Amino acid sequence: LRQMQQLSEAGYTDLTPDIITYNSVINSFCKSHQEGGIEKCELLLEEMDKLHERGNIDMQPDVITFSTIINAWAKSKENGAAQRAEKLLQEMEKRYRLGDKTL
Repeated sequence: LRQMQQLSEAGYTDLTPDIITYNSVINSFCKSHQEGGIEKCELLLEEMDKLHERGNIDMQPDVITFSTIINAWAKSKENGAAQRAEKLLQEMEKRYRLGDKTL
């Protein structure tokens, strides 16, 4: 993902990461069972939010983004995993009530 971003910034605009790229990376981290993997997914979610706030309308986290991370937390045995999944679900519901039709 970072390499794609660097190449995009260097002028290779065909390599600009999009929501599909981010969701794929999030899915990979969530399924990796790597320590801290789900936290990395949440950081990517935040990054997507920032990109969207800066005007990149195609980077708005969608139902796939949220459900992938919620599912990973639901399957996790980490302390507090259920609460983190619930927090994301509540955020998703809030965004929907505010008019986000991608959720």
